[in-house]
Amino acid sequence: MKKFTKIILSTILGFSLSFPVANEFAQNVDAKGIDGSTPFQHVQGWNRTNGHYTKRYEAENFDTHTGNVAIRKNGEKIPVTSGISENNRQAHADELKKIDLKNFIVLHNASKGKFVDFSKPVEDAGSYENTIPEGQDTVTWKVNVPKSGFYRVRFKYNNPATETAIAVNGKQLNANRNARDERNCRVTVNNSSDSLSNNGWTGWMIFNISGYNSNDAQTDSQSNNNYAEVRNNTKWNNNYMNVYFKAGKNDLTLGIQAPPGQGVYDGPNLDYFDVTYIGNDYVNASQVPNVNQNFKFQHPGIYYTIDDLKNMKVNKDDPNSIYGKGYQQLKDSPFSSADYQDNPQALIDVGPYNNPNFGGSEFTRDGIAAHFNALRWYLDGDIANAKKAIEIVNDWSYTLKDVGHGNDAKLRFALIGPDYLSAAEILRYSYNEDPTIAQKDKWQEKDIQAFDHFIKDMLIARGGAYTSSADFYPQANGAWDALIGGFNMAAGVYLNDTDLFNTALRQFYRGDAVDETYPSMGSLPNYIYASGESQESSRDEAHAQLGLNGLAFQSDIAWNQGINIYDAYDSRLLKGVLYNATYNLGERVPSETFISDLSRGVSNDGSPFLEIVYNHYVNQTATHKDISAILQATETIARQPTSKNEAGVPVGYFDAMLLSESKATVSLKLQASARAFSRIGDKITINAKVNTNSEIKGVRWQLPSHFRSSVAVVKESDRQLVLQLIRKPKVPLKIEVSASTIKNASVKDKIYLSYSSSRH
Repeated sequence: MKKFTKIILSTILGFSLSFPVANEFAQNVDAKGIDGSTPFQHVQGWNRTNGHYTKRYEAENFDTHTGNVAIRKNGEKIPVTSGISENNRQAHADELKKIDLKNFIVLHNASKGKFVDFSKPVEDAGSYENTIPEGQDTVTWKVNVPKSGFYRVRFKYNNPATETAIAVNGKQLNANRNARDERNCRVTVNNSSDSLSNNGWTGWMIFNISGYNSNDAQTDSQSNNNYAEVRNNTKWNNNYMNVYFKAGKNDLTLGIQAPPGQGVYDGPNLDYFDVTYIGNDYVNASQVPNVNQNFKFQHPGIYYTIDDLKNMKVNKDDPNSIYGKGYQQLKDSPFSSADYQDNPQALIDVGPYNNPNFGGSEFTRDGIAAHFNALRWYLDGDIANAKKAIEIVNDWSYTLKDVGHGNDAKLRFALIGPDYLSAAEILRYSYNEDPTIAQKDKWQEKDIQAFDHFIKDMLIARGGAYTSSADFYPQANGAWDALIGGFNMAAGVYLNDTDLFNTALRQFYRGDAVDETYPSMGSLPNYIYASGESQESSRDEAHAQLGLNGLAFQSDIAWNQGINIYDAYDSRLLKGVLYNATYNLGERVPSETFISDLSRGVSNDGSPFLEIVYNHYVNQTATHKDISAILQATETIARQPTSKNEAGVPVGYFDAMLLSESKATVSLKLQASARAFSRIGDKITINAKVNTNSEIKGVRWQLPSHFRSSVAVVKESDRQLVLQLIRKPKVPLKIEVSASTIKNASVKDKIYLSYSSSRH
């Protein structure tokens, strides 16, 4: 590959392998302890490295265990199994004599000379039913921390990948085996007595296949880490999870568990785990860029604005442009036809691996068809397409009555819900406002209200109350909440719901929107490590890209509302996308977790995160970072014919058309009628002078909250702010009033207001 990718990684990522590192909000100060005054360094076992306090726990020093758990020494033989059923053994006895069914591995270099062999392997893996019983094999450690808050747990483990498929005479004898030998553990905090209940369940730890480690002198090749190459390996690797510990003693429990539909036939070998306090690495809740209750949402404003739609329309007939190619993909799709026949369902119940799948496929296809038809109306002007989009969203609004308890319904809603919302944005805010459309042909108000109910009470709350937590799923791997966050943010825009929008912002920045004791790995700082590697990099590239899609969608939606979260945590999203693009182009990247080559170099669900991030940085910012690797990945991966959406339709250039932001010149100057208040009742008017060739001329006002006891907001509009002094301030008043343009959130201006009593 070209040399530029290596230069990019060294200049942008810095080859940093520590996770996480202090961001712009971190405070490198000693955290206070249990009694409010004892610093970490005064508590035995805590050491400070790179600005973080860490304590090591040897795995063999567990407090309690259940089931099959063995403490082993370096050099001891560890039994493994082929996972071949007894029937197959008997049927192929002669052939299998040549295969060592009682294989073993030997591990060395474990800390303190010992480690935990977490589970006795299952001999017969010929069926998903022949798996380790849920909750049988558990280990609990006592973890004592000086301060309540977020902690990173780094597990040092080995997964030897012993269960590869064995073929005899062309027949797979253990075809049920998980292709990547994932060894799944449920992680529970402070509930060791019932590890399968949801009480204290903080997430999954997937101990993926071990292999090379970038800190190991005998590093294996990243380009040759397929399943066969790493089976029976003896390497130690890392994996991470962020948890919440209360000050004092905590129970940390790992329990082998097979998620429904997937067998788990063996457990990992654990050497130790490090507990690191990372509470100072997060943005404070008060620093999340929440919008106020008077916030006026921009419509359309989810994945594109009115400027973007007009840009598509102007350029759609140029066959050599991304717009022309994207428009052709849209036209060629059966989902954009006004003759499309939808199939709404009364029940949606989708379980793991689509088992069961009631209504899920119909929901997917119809949501895409609604969006595609709404776009066809805007681009071509055929009212038949608009009527078809209205028919689809209405049919689902009135037909869906119940959402089952299958977990994967959450993911289905997160993936496809934005298509329904994008169709509704066009219908409600463009089609309905078109003066050439007769009233009888418009999307009627009663139907709009039914659709709002469909989104709020069926998709977001899954049949329950419309809750502030918006049904996030912090216990799942990070891609889930990253995608759910995108859906919730999109729904917040469409519904003009500031609370829902702010909930998504909090989840993006901190991951604790549901409960601070359940930190989600789907937040930006949790999903993307400081090096750019992501939480699911060691699992496969498909899941890693799904997580990046969700985080990129949220950044794009916020940007279209005049809020810049691309810069959050020192542009962490850019680092993650650059890391992923570089690896999928075939280059080496630094990895502590044995980055997986499964689905490497393949576009997964269209890989729109590449389009979003590239277009943002090339069109909307003055970044000096080299993003050419993202462009190359966009052209060679995301825009290929194999790049398809959830319905299997090619969308490579369609995504490029949809997500390419229209460039616009923007300038902003704030002008105030006065710079100081002098008496109670004084008003100061601030006008925003915006010069732009965009239709979007408004600004977002940013006001500090601490002055509100003295100064009230009398009026806040797109380009005017009126403030009034309502109480004499007790301390000197200096108010910074700033604004950013909606069209480009990086274009800002600010002025300062004060209080002067000289006229009294």
